[in-house]
Amino acid sequence: MKTTIRNAVILFGSTLSVMAGAIVTPALPYITQNFSNIDNIEFLTKLILSLPPLFIAIFSPISGYLFEKFGRKPILIIAAILYGIAGTTGYYLNDIYFILVGRAFLGIAISALMTGFIVVLGDLFDGEKRNKFIGIQGAIMSFAGVIYLLLGGLLADINWNVPFITYAVSIIVGILLLFFLDETSHKTQTRQQVQFSISLKTSLIYLSAIFVMICYLMVPTQLPFLINYQFPNFPASKIGLLIAIWIMFSSLSSLFYPKIKNRVPFRYVYMIGFFIWGFGHLLIYFSSNLVMLVASLIFSGLGNGLVVPNLKSHILAHSTEYNRGINSGFLTTALYVGQFLSPIVVQPMFQYANISQIFPIFGILMFLISIVYIFTNKI
Repeated sequence: MKTTIRNAVILFGSTLSVMAGAIVTPALPYITQNFSNIDNIEFLTKLILSLPPLFIAIFSPISGYLFEKFGRKPILIIAAILYGIAGTTGYYLNDIYFILVGRAFLGIAISALMTGFIVVLGDLFDGEKRNKFIGIQGAIMSFAGVIYLLLGGLLADINWNVPFITYAVSIIVGILLLFFLDETSHKTQTRQQVQFSISLKTSLIYLSAIFVMICYLMVPTQLPFLINYQFPNFPASKIGLLIAIWIMFSSLSSLFYPKIKNRVPFRYVYMIGFFIWGFGHLLIYFSSNLVMLVASLIFSGLGNGLVVPNLKSHILAHSTEYNRGINSGFLTTALYVGQFLSPIVVQPMFQYANISQIFPIFGILMFLISIVYIFTNKI
């Protein structure tokens, strides 16, 4: 019974990183309207999504080190409480700059939560059991994203700041961790022999993670504005529904990840995932109606649903009990560096192309990466 509750808490706690962006994504246009008198408000509004990743990127290696030195459980509990306090500041602060400060502290909390749950997963499982749990984790995180987006859209229709109150749920997670999570680190060895090293394989994993998240965040940050441009007066709840379709198919794809991974090497999973994902991005160029747009989102979701869990499983496969925290911390850093860079990389491209052309550009890059993995037999 305790093990079942522990696993459920780990799975739900993993969704907190998804909640950070998904719950407020449908509210972005409303936030822009509320602070319309502020210069560059559209860029500042997008920072609500991309600023936390910056602080996650900075603090994740530190979190990984803390997990190795002081254990998993205490750091996770502190992070869950900080998440709840920092996340809800957007509810009662009516200043865009103060809200962004709160988002920064939210990023610090996520750095520990994201890294910690990967480390605990690596401590508790290995082999096929690990792949299975990672697949389930990815599916639940994606499915939770659907719920959070739909809920965020409904709450945003009430008022732009209402979605921020949902972050308080993480305090409950912290309490459950206190009672149901046992310390999983090796107290007598791991905390004394923290190892740090970056190999060619881990470097490629980190670089792949950065590119993956640049592409991943394009949908929640750019798609709402594309829809508002092509389909005026589209309600926030329906924008959330379209993004939810993308996440739902990502969730379904993640459920099949363990079956695929148990049969083929990591590089083949990357190859298949990037190819499908790239096709989805390319299809957006031809999305002159909602049917084609939905089709492109389905393929995009199916592709990233394989690639993202593969990154986690891959880094754990190349980690030992002495550097699992550090490696997981750097993976988290890479994932969120990509998220932070996404609007920064995409925004200047609007000077030379419209948004329906920018998505296919990244789709072509994914095709090329997929081809590279065909001929890379050492990964």
